[in-house]
Amino acid sequence: MPGWRGFFHPRPRVLDIGAGPGRDAGWLAAKGHDVTAVEPVAAFRTAGQARFGAGIIWIDDRLPDLPTVRAGGGHAFDLILVSGVWHHLEDAAPSRAMRTISGLLADGGRVVLSLRHGPGVPSRPVHPCDPDRTSLHAETQGLDRVHRAEVPSIGQANIAAGIRCTWLVFERAGP
Repeated sequence: MPGWRGFFHPRPRVLDIGAGPGRDAGWLAAKGHDVTAVEPVAAFRTAGQARFGAGIIWIDDRLPDLPTVRAGGGHAFDLILVSGVWHHLEDAAPSRAMRTISGLLADGGRVVLSLRHGPGVPSRPVHPCDPDRTSLHAETQGLDRVHRAEVPSIGQANIAAGIRCTWLVFERAGP
């Protein structure tokens, strides 16, 4: 995926939030990373488990709080990928979500986040995503923005609808 693969972390512990059917989680696992995939939609989790086998830990959870992930021992992840999720968070949820994500990030770790801009479908409404506000939420949690890129969406239907994405990468300073 444009915008983030150049920033994946060389250390192995990865949390893929909103993993869908596991495309990115599978790619990262194939590269040798220990991947935990978080996906609230049962059909997506089932498809990912069937496609990628036991090489990925699948968890039914969701932002903004990720209670199941946090209850599972508070692992510190080296890379947290949040792709195709942020636009589903409403009101104060992005601030809470960034606090949750920051609490799961290891020293020296990175957060890679995509923000979707453009219309949604009636069955899945989307909320505006402001890259500057998102960066401010990250900064208040001790994360530094190290990358920002504006790109058109992938897929002809999305491009025709004027959907675009902002990719943000944040990093927590190491010890």
